[in-house]
Amino acid sequence: MGAVISAALTAAFSEVYEAVVAADGVAGLDHPALAASKDLRTPALDMVVTAFTDVGGTIGMPVLAIMIMAVLAFRRRSWTPVILIVTAGLGSLLMTIAGKRLVGRTRPDLSDAVPRTGST
Repeated sequence: MGAVISAALTAAFSEVYEAVVAADGVAGLDHPALAASKDLRTPALDMVVTAFTDVGGTIGMPVLAIMIMAVLAFRRRSWTPVILIVTAGLGSLLMTIAGKRLVGRTRPDLSDAVPRTGST
């Protein structure tokens, strides 16, 4: 069953990858989605989006993962949560680095980013 799930996910990923690299399909939604999101901007929403991004960023996510790891390890009195979270974190980092190099898409212009100050 695991092999079937892995094969199905690999096939799905290859289709998405092909659509992104060919700049059609999924990638065709980039500009309309960016334009629509820019139309929704408000200072309050900018602040919420920035906070959400910070939680998932290079500081927020490791801090959150370490806190959860410590609670789980303490409650279970086991090293298993530590091993699993460290392994998952390293795997995620490696997949992110490899995926960005593999796909090679350019990021939107910095002028389109949500301003750090929360103003538009």
